[in-house]
Amino acid sequence: MSARAQDTAISAPQTSIQSAPATDTPEPAEEKQAKGFSQALAPDVEEALTYLLGLPGRRDRSLDPARLAPLLAMATGPAFDARALKPAKREGGNGVCLREDLKAPLERIMRYGYNRDIPNHVIFPSVLRLTGWEPGSDILLPGKGLWQLADGDLPAPVQLWGREFEVNTPDSSTGAYYRYELDRFIALLRVDGKNVLVSISRMPKESEGGRKGVPMDDQNWNYFYSGIEGLDRGLIGWMDTTLYNSCSVQVFVEQDTAEPRTTCLLFKWLAGGWAGLNVIMPRHIYDGNLRFIKGFKKVMESAALPDSERFAAAVREIRALPDSVLDEKIRSYSLAFEQLARNYPNMDKSEFRKIWENGGYAKVLDREQRLGILALEYLKAKVGKPVLVDLSMIDKALAAKPGGDSVAALAPEQGKEQGGTTP
Repeated sequence: MSARAQDTAISAPQTSIQSAPATDTPEPAEEKQAKGFSQALAPDVEEALTYLLGLPGRRDRSLDPARLAPLLAMATGPAFDARALKPAKREGGNGVCLREDLKAPLERIMRYGYNRDIPNHVIFPSVLRLTGWEPGSDILLPGKGLWQLADGDLPAPVQLWGREFEVNTPDSSTGAYYRYELDRFIALLRVDGKNVLVSISRMPKESEGGRKGVPMDDQNWNYFYSGIEGLDRGLIGWMDTTLYNSCSVQVFVEQDTAEPRTTCLLFKWLAGGWAGLNVIMPRHIYDGNLRFIKGFKKVMESAALPDSERFAAAVREIRALPDSVLDEKIRSYSLAFEQLARNYPNMDKSEFRKIWENGGYAKVLDREQRLGILALEYLKAKVGKPVLVDLSMIDKALAAKPGGDSVAALAPEQGKEQGGTTP
């Protein structure tokens, strides 16, 4: 078992990470591996992380912007090799860090990733299946969004507390996926004239038991969720695994507004396994962070992504679909999913075939899961991914509403319905 939602493992190009310049002489593989995840963070960085991780779930505390200074210096300073660094263990879990530039303004990131009307699982499709904010979370309160507040004066940080649930996509090595809760703290502030967004999470209790899934086609965000407890991994498939602890610190720094660029600095810790044994290693978490940032960049940097208000309206339109239409779309999706599944050996196991053959996948999906699928398929069409179901009626419905000619004009279809092959 490895990581989840910013945690789940995947192989991704190492060049996508900010790193030290390469030398002309290749480093021997054994020396490179020995140096991996071995270099301690600076003491002031560790102190800042300890301070920030004490904020989620604690409304009696408040952010002191001065305590962020070591992390801001790390986000905006010289490049470094993230694979060499080893944050101190926290909550019994190993940790790693990552730094990456996104070709998008911070305002755009907040419009989509921190918007009460757009579920996070649509914006982070490579690592999240379902998400939702619990009642009482500040982000659900009426009022201006963070991106609107960022346009005005920020004499003091804007601070939000809340609790959310997440279901991650299947891990690439074990196929496990989990449902869990996170306490989250979000702050928006301005430092030296630049907007900064901080997002910190901590898991208040262990996750639900792991279930068997398959990351069939991670490139195109196609995943299988069986609902069967255990791992999709040989002789240990029967094991009852959980995520014991998870915490993260994420800092977004707006670097350039003329040529939009935002730096994301992420620290992640994770512990999980069975019988109290933690089997999640730093390389698992690091690979999961790569998986997270790869999918997030694809969404945030897409020129075809609809305006956030129109995108939120599309999500609402999907959630309002009557059961008859929802059933029809999911039947169509399940038949296309069956054709796709036949291309993947991991899907040929008898316990999985019983679920997806003859369009049967539709029978194991509840309404929440069905709505999550359709929201994802809508996103895929907009950012140029092959799709498994036609949702053009969503754009047509939006265009037919009052003001639709200017607010919800039909956009060029970027995806195409996919049958039995992958690109």
